[in-house]
Amino acid sequence: MSAVVDKEMLEEIKALLSQQKSEILEETVGLLSQQKSEILGEVATCIKASEEQTHRNMMVLFENDINPRFQYLAEGHESLMKKMISHERIDAIEDDVDVLKMAVRHVNKDISELKRAQ
Repeated sequence: MSAVVDKEMLEEIKALLSQQKSEILEETVGLLSQQKSEILGEVATCIKASEEQTHRNMMVLFENDINPRFQYLAEGHESLMKKMISHERIDAIEDDVDVLKMAVRHVNKDISELKRAQ
């Protein structure tokens, strides 16, 4: 009878241990799930903070470095545009040069004729 009682007690202990094991596993899974959620929340917060800092850094870089360079480039372009001669002005100068060339040829011709006449 003692062996039967011992066997029953062992079965009850086994059942209790199995139940405890299941409860511990459930509790552990719940805690791990909760920790996972907390960690994911912290990671998301860190990522968002990093993105915001990167955005701020990019804006500072743009304001302090890139934008002044574009302004300097625009000023240089404006200066060059002021110095450039328009196509209309170039055409007018070319016309004037053509007229002057004809006048010089005419004067040279006159000078040659005067030299021959002497």
